[in-house]
Amino acid sequence: MGRAWLGLVLGVLLVVLGAALASDYRGLATKHVDMSMRTVRPISPFRSTEDRLARRRARFIVLDRIIGALTSASGAMALAAGAQLLLGEES
Repeated sequence: MGRAWLGLVLGVLLVVLGAALASDYRGLATKHVDMSMRTVRPISPFRSTEDRLARRRARFIVLDRIIGALTSASGAMALAAGAQLLLGEES
């Protein structure tokens, strides 16, 4: 019974977080990419131009949104598994 409820709660959590990343809710994906780009700098002996950094930032935002969609999909699978466990225990 505990695993079923854990699957349901985890599934809801993953769906909500994934949807927030995929839809860029309140700039969540953008803030995440900006914070990551401050932490991890490109390793290059040459200076990066602003255009190159802007393109890199845009690619990372798209990647973050794709990861959000995949997270939502895995949350939906966790919800289905939790529901199956919950319904299977009653029979």
